[in-house]
Amino acid sequence: MEVKELTFKGSEKTVLYACGACGLLHSPTIYACDSEKAHATAHRFAEDCCKPKVCECGVELGKSHYTACEKCRERKRLEAAQVVKAEDYHGVVQSETNSGDWGEGYFSDLGEISEHCHGHDETEPAYVFTCTEKLLQIDPESILLNAADDMHEDAHDQIEAADELFAFIKEWNTKQHCKTYYPNWKQVIILDQARFDAVLKQPTYPI
Repeated sequence: MEVKELTFKGSEKTVLYACGACGLLHSPTIYACDSEKAHATAHRFAEDCCKPKVCECGVELGKSHYTACEKCRERKRLEAAQVVKAEDYHGVVQSETNSGDWGEGYFSDLGEISEHCHGHDETEPAYVFTCTEKLLQIDPESILLNAADDMHEDAHDQIEAADELFAFIKEWNTKQHCKTYYPNWKQVIILDQARFDAVLKQPTYPI
């Protein structure tokens, strides 16, 4: 891409480099190195600013901040994940290709997948991820810090009966059963081995 060099009026010294396509400015002053290298780096970033990025498989990424296409990201994630046997897991799972009986790809358990997909005209997923749960809990220390945040410097140290608040919230926390689930990308359950293997065999070179 064409790079436009910006100078102060009456000076020939370049102070900024602009992308010739979008006009985004790149300054050499943000780099912690000598002047020559800083200017070269800023020039390179301006030159590459709107240049289409390409995945290792050959797919053009456009302006995406990703360094790999969606299929390659999926493959690499699965290659790194631990395979968990379906019979060894009992709990919430998540699929990136289905709606889920809980919505947003979440299934309350493995047994719900077939029935839900059949009832919603969806193809059953080739794999799902296990999930980790987060229980609703309140941190009393955060409450006190937040309460004293806009007060004088020693306000937090002058709080009285903090132990009573801690004791109350500790008991209150034990009564909470509200949970939120998050996908555990490090554990995958294979439901259709052939389709799963097909994902892993996606080419990693230009085609």
